[in-house]
Amino acid sequence: MCHIPVFCWISSTVLQKLLEEDLRAEIPQTLTEMYIHFLLIQINMRKQKYEERDPEKLLQSNREVIVKLAEVAFKQLMKGNVMFYEEDLIESGIDVTDASVYSGICTEIFKQESVIHQRKVYSFIHLSVQEFLAAFYLFYCYLTTNKESLHEFRSSLCKFRLYRSDKDSLYGLLRSAVDKALESKNGRLDLFLRFLLGVSLESNQRLLQDLLTHTENSSESISRTTQYIKDKIKDDSDDDDDDNDGVELYVVEIDMLKKKTTQKTKSRW
Repeated sequence: MCHIPVFCWISSTVLQKLLEEDLRAEIPQTLTEMYIHFLLIQINMRKQKYEERDPEKLLQSNREVIVKLAEVAFKQLMKGNVMFYEEDLIESGIDVTDASVYSGICTEIFKQESVIHQRKVYSFIHLSVQEFLAAFYLFYCYLTTNKESLHEFRSSLCKFRLYRSDKDSLYGLLRSAVDKALESKNGRLDLFLRFLLGVSLESNQRLLQDLLTHTENSSESISRTTQYIKDKIKDDSDDDDDDNDGVELYVVEIDMLKKKTTQKTKSRW
């Protein structure tokens, strides 16, 4: 990631802001934390622009816009799209003029589709930002029991099976995300999965508390998901499956995550 210019810019933006406010500030230790802080910085920029004096109205407005942008990120990621049109924003209830406020998150570009006409095309500044927002949206849907979005996410998983008690649990959601990532081609959803696991950690839920409706104890779900991933790795190895590069990327992080979760400290996700 350090070789990607956009990530270097995100990192410098976050670190500059944190250290300007407090030289002893705790530096983000994980990719998810870095992106959460970046999102919060963009929200603060919007606060300064609109100067809303009612904190409750401002909080509600911020949540609505971020969730709508995250919905676009999620829907387009599931379709494999990195570019989308104005109608995709409108479908998620986004005022296009409001979306432009988030120039750090969603940037407007123009793509000439014919010699005569130009059509506005939108994209997130980097695929990783889209993946992060998509993961946030799915976790938000879980907390708000948005069953339609959760059902759509799971519906394509023909091999997905859960005990009834796990069906609507956080573990059920994380396990379905693991299965979906494994079924995706070329590791397309690997980073999305990591962000989802990262966002679900309680320490990161607390960072996002102004955007989430509430927080939830996730230590047991993370632990069970960790074991599930390890079991999948073992099964793939026993089957001599060569198409398991994506899941193998988790091995080192899984061990570290389990250790950190047991110690009730931050993970390396």
